[in-house]
This record gives sequence, structure tokens and C-alpha cells, in this order.
Amino acid sequence: MEFRHKLEEKIRRKELEIQDLETQIREGKAYIQALNETLKVLPRELVAGGIESSFRKGSLADKAKKAIEAHGAPMHVDELLEAMKLKNTTKTKRSVAGTLAFYVRKGEVFERTAPNTFGLIGMKSEDSEENDGQPHVTGLREVQESGAGPKSRPAGRG
Repeated sequence: MEFRHKLEEKIRRKELEIQDLETQIREGKAYIQALNETLKVLPRELVAGGIESSFRKGSLADKAKKAIEAHGAPMHVDELLEAMKLKNTTKTKRSVAGTLAFYVRKGEVFERTAPNTFGLIGMKSEDSEENDGQPHVTGLREVQESGAGPKSRPAGRG
């Protein structure tokens, strides 16, 4: 009988130990889930060694990022097409500019430093020192005032 009692006591202790371990596992999983949820809320940020990106290898954005990094300064779409070894056609130019503009609007990876000129966020452009460190982007009003842009229609014409 004493032997049976000792075995039952060992079984009971082991079951309590398993329950404690299962509780630790549940708490650990809840902790990981909370960390993952927090990670989703945080903005993408710079990581040591460059800008974090999740581009597919060989995508237009990936090729453009690599070309700009290699050049070391913002590049015009025409230069990008040449560096990316793509034909300079209206279609490819629009495709590359549209892809990069998508990231510019989201405030991720790329920034527009001039019309059809893109750099990486935080990258110094060649003319940025002349403008208090801010890249110069020509707005529609500036273009219209200079006389180079489209003229506004006279009133009364439809």
C-alpha cells in the first residue's frame, strides 16, 4: 500500500508540474501575440545598413533602389531606366515613375527631389545644400509663374 501511495503522489506532483508548464506556455504565447500586435502598429523605420524594404527581388522598386544606392544620389527616371537596363519608352518610364511615386505618397523608401527625380528617404541631393538642406520640388504654381506651364483659361470660356 505504501508503494501505491508513493506512486500516486509522484503522479500528482508531475501533473501539477505539467499544469504549471502549460500555464507558462499559454502566457508565453499571449506575450508573443502582444508583441506581434505592437509590431504591426509601429511605422517602418531605418535599420542599420539601409532602409528597410520588402521588395520582391527583381521588381521595379527593388531595381530602382539598388540603382539609386549605387549612384549615391537621386536620379531622374531616364537615368534610372538606363541603370536598370530597361528600354526608355513612354510605357516603362510611366511604370517606373508610377511605382516610385506610390512609395513617395506612402512616405516609404523613396522621396521625390524634383519632377521625375527620385532618391531614397534621407539621401542628400546635389542641390540640397543650396536650399537649407531641403530638396527642391517644383510645384505647379512655380511652373505656371515662370511661364513654362499650362496657362489658365480666360473666364467665360468653357
